[in-house]
Amino acid sequence: MENKFSCDVIMDLLPSYVDGICSEETMKLVEEHLKSCEACKASYTAMKQDDVTSDLPGLKDAPSSEAKATAKAASGKTSSNSPVKVNEQEIMKKVNRKMRHSLLGNTILGIVVGAVVLTLALFLLKPGKKISPNDYQVKIENMNLQELAAKSSTMYFDFHNIPQNSIMVFEEGKSVDDCLFTLITIPGYSDAQLAVDKAYMVKYPEICLVTIYSQYSISSYDNEVKQESGKNVLYVDNVKTPIFGGAKSSDWGSVTTVEMCHIDEVKA
Repeated sequence: MENKFSCDVIMDLLPSYVDGICSEETMKLVEEHLKSCEACKASYTAMKQDDVTSDLPGLKDAPSSEAKATAKAASGKTSSNSPVKVNEQEIMKKVNRKMRHSLLGNTILGIVVGAVVLTLALFLLKPGKKISPNDYQVKIENMNLQELAAKSSTMYFDFHNIPQNSIMVFEEGKSVDDCLFTLITIPGYSDAQLAVDKAYMVKYPEICLVTIYSQYSISSYDNEVKQESGKNVLYVDNVKTPIFGGAKSSDWGSVTTVEMCHIDEVKA
């Protein structure tokens, strides 16, 4: 049986156990505890000695443990209204109260810890502050892929030979194994190359370099190309700063992306 109760509870049960008037379940509980607790075992031994002393001359008015055990055996079982049973019920109520208090304490602690974790998560995952369109500028620069390719390289590669820092561009739905890529270096951005499929350059001959300038550090933004009146219009919105380091500075920084089409107009 698993020892679930504290020494305080066992000490409350010991007198009934010593006198042999507790239930079988309580006896098993106490005996299991005494196997592993020397302090309670010592208290039990002392109580047993006191019980023996009560049978010595001069103390004959006090009922002995044997007499109590005999009386219990003669009655068959203790009445539910007897003082002994009431005492045991009170003890078990005390045990239940302690267990409820422990459970309540653990529940409150769990709620507090959960609230702290949730607060930290919301703070850390909270997106940066959205900045006004007055605090950033968007510049577009359309470029011809064929002209860029002529200046960069006329060689074609399969995707196994493309440098790791390159961005592969090919038509959606096409297998990368069927593509022949040419490496294109965008002027001013030599550290990042476009690896564009040869067939893609024929079908989509232009790209647009989109640069967002701001005195704030930019962590994210939304962009979408829509066709309006035969024109490709780029919408830039929801430009945000990071949680940390989003303060305005005296210098203008920039964030650049590439749209794989010709852009006629920007709306921010």
